[in-house]
Amino acid sequence: MSRSRPASNPVSYHKHTKQYYVTRGGRRIYLGVDKDIALDKYHRLNLGIEPVQPESVPKNNITAKELANRFLVVQQANWQNPKSTLKCYKDWLGRFLKDHPKLWVADFTVEKFAAWKLSLKERDYSPESINHYLGAVRAMLTFAEDTGLIEKTPKLKRVKNATRVGLGHCCW
Repeated sequence: MSRSRPASNPVSYHKHTKQYYVTRGGRRIYLGVDKDIALDKYHRLNLGIEPVQPESVPKNNITAKELANRFLVVQQANWQNPKSTLKCYKDWLGRFLKDHPKLWVADFTVEKFAAWKLSLKERDYSPESINHYLGAVRAMLTFAEDTGLIEKTPKLKRVKNATRVGLGHCCW
């Protein structure tokens, strides 16, 4: 059974962007911060009187800390053991946030990700730990793209996981 909004309240409110929106074809169309104007735009949109240009929500306008918090809140529903998994992710993402204070997601690049991996190696983190840190950050940014918080995530898989000691050396 499909879910639909009641006719008396056809628009939804998105508390993080503080805007009203409708969903069409699986995509949100933001209609503005004022409910009356949003309802007017909604009715014009449905009647086809005037094509409504959705107000743009700035993408990537989120800090890494805010993204990490939102990621952790949502992901707990997907974990078999939320308490212990939450502790692990808080540790992994906490290390990332300590190393990147006040980072805006829009400013995060593959180059910064690679430099961070190198810094973890230089601090003698084990390959297993490094892979956990990298995986947590990749998961967080994939979540951001999947939920529409950012347009596109950097190609973080270009930075490969750390290899175990003895396996990653080349002999030629």
